[in-house]
Amino acid sequence: MPPPKRLLSYLTVFALAAAIGGLGYRLSNWGYDVLGCTLNSKPGTFLAYCTSAQYGDYEHGAFYFDLEPEAVRNLQRARVLFLGSSRLQYGFSTEAVKTYFAARSIPFYLMGFGYADGVEFALDLIEKYDLAPDFLVIDTNPFFTSFRSAPGHQTSEQDEPGWLRPFARLPAWWDYLNKKAFNALQPSICRLGLMTCGATFRTIYRSVENGFWLLDGFEPADAPEMPLTAKKLVHLDKHPLPADLGNAQRLLAALRLPQNCIVLTAAPSNALDVEPYATEIARLLGLRLLLPNVDGIGLIDPSHLSRRGAEHWSGTIMSEIDPLLPPCLTRNSAMLP
Repeated sequence: MPPPKRLLSYLTVFALAAAIGGLGYRLSNWGYDVLGCTLNSKPGTFLAYCTSAQYGDYEHGAFYFDLEPEAVRNLQRARVLFLGSSRLQYGFSTEAVKTYFAARSIPFYLMGFGYADGVEFALDLIEKYDLAPDFLVIDTNPFFTSFRSAPGHQTSEQDEPGWLRPFARLPAWWDYLNKKAFNALQPSICRLGLMTCGATFRTIYRSVENGFWLLDGFEPADAPEMPLTAKKLVHLDKHPLPADLGNAQRLLAALRLPQNCIVLTAAPSNALDVEPYATEIARLLGLRLLLPNVDGIGLIDPSHLSRRGAEHWSGTIMSEIDPLLPPCLTRNSAMLP
């Protein structure tokens, strides 16, 4: 029988070899699958979401764990901030919005996320990065709920005792770090032909400059549209839940903006009849509500505007916001780039 020290050395080496082998197998198996995520080589973007079950969401962790520092810096310097869900991202990731702000040299950011997260994840980022925009646009479709998606919950530390919080998110951080590494390596692997790359899975890339979703890998620009109809699948109660109102008040308190520098809206859809709810919560909060009646816009699915529909709708919203912006931006005019 070998001496105890030698036995311990054997066991240590064996454990390390097993761990490395297991990790290598996991990474090779994971990598082989996610290489099927449709590649977008446009600079200044990252893979926010892929329909591969092995990849899924990256954007929640990218922002929360500061894995995309340039995106976080641009988020922090935004003077106009957009909050909401995927409906906001579809509705405002448009040339109309980009052109409007570029012409005025106003930094802005779309801080919407997939998976229908409510206000809690947005509050996490606002508090973590001390965000201080001068103007706020919120899609209420719906947003003031306490719902946390699975990715939003992964990054939340609120459920853990104080002493555990530094460690509780390590598995999530490691998972998102793997995805960041993959994002960096995928173009080179595909160029070298070391593994099979393809367009097996649909993808959404995100701009680090302004938070736009790039949807070419998810919905073709010429995908067939469906008409916007008066009939909705779900009718929200006109009276907001006390929790929704409380969440909205917490959000507004965190950002400390004058009421005239906040607008509510709701991207049109066939899924939700949100107008009565949005009208009432705007009244209770004392905020302006923008629900323009735009004719002829189309949807890509019951919940989201098509590219053409989004261009038309967001252009109308920007024209309504235009006279509201100057008084809010001049409050801190020295901060303009």
